Amino acid sequence: MNKFWFIIPPLILIVAITGCVSSKAVGECRTNRDEYSCSGSISNDEITLTLSPMISGATLSGAHLSTCEITGSLWSCKGSTECEIISALHPFKVRCPVSSGAYSVSFKLTKIIEQGQQSNEPLVGNCASTSDGKFNCELVVSPTYYFKI
Repeated sequence: MNKFWFIIPPLILIVAITGCVSSKAVGECRTNRDEYSCSGSISNDEITLTLSPMISGATLSGAHLSTCEITGSLWSCKGSTECEIISALHPFKVRCPVSSGAYSVSFKLTKIIEQGQQSNEPLVGNCASTSDGKFNCELVVSPTYYFKI
């Protein structure tokens, strides 16, 4: 019985230390539109974003990484580093230079629309004409993934 009690404390200490040094990311995804939600994940500097409901024809045209400080539940983020686009189609995937800390990644979504279709698209903002007579438009849905590792 006495030998058993000598084994338990070191075993508990090993489990506690292993849990403290885990590099698992914790995150939350938010959008600026109530009718849309998003989810994000990070693995090996690759961030994946899923938008729900999916917007037909939406592509990822850019993503920017910011470093953040967390005070309670408030995230204060600053700076901007461009991320490399790995997948421009849903689910969207980018590679960003991260180490340990807190970050946000803001995703910029666009959609190509036909001439005359612009007035029927409630989700498009700034549009630029393309060489083939269509419009490349920014979507007003702006997802941001907040995470710490």
